[in-house]
Amino acid sequence: MLRKRSWRNAVLGAGAALAAWSAAAQQGGRVATTADALTTSPVFYQGKHVAVRRETVENAGVTELARTAKPVAIYWREQPSGSPDVEIRGEFWDLGRLQKDDARLAGVDVGPLLRATTNGEWPGRDHVFVILGASTADSPFAAPASLIRLSVGIESVDDLIADLETALVRSAAAAGA
Repeated sequence: MLRKRSWRNAVLGAGAALAAWSAAAQQGGRVATTADALTTSPVFYQGKHVAVRRETVENAGVTELARTAKPVAIYWREQPSGSPDVEIRGEFWDLGRLQKDDARLAGVDVGPLLRATTNGEWPGRDHVFVILGASTADSPFAAPASLIRLSVGIESVDDLIADLETALVRSAAAAGA
């Protein structure tokens, strides 16, 4: 009986050590994601290093990811190269989950962002997001404008067919067909 218990404890201990090592090994990486995923699941990405491909726009002197449901401001560590087909890499934060005096915001002027998005007030959770220490990297997966990207999840067949029909109509319109 003692031998069984020792064996069981050894296996459980090894499993716990392996799980902790695996979690620690994954912490340092960058999470590739989409702009839509950042704004719909901000808690998942909070504090993580992310890589996202999206055009940027200037809004009241603040660089933001283009066409997002909620503002995602970019604070550059190094200015981008100017190439439109790049990945934006940095640390993602929901501004409303941070305190105004948070050390992670030292040296970051969020005033223009707050004036443009919340009339100068500190935002609530899930309203305004930032990518801090951002840089760009040339995308290894440059896609021609004629490429239609398809991402399939668990959804009804009718929804998938409708999405494909919409994408094909938009693609044909963009191509002038």
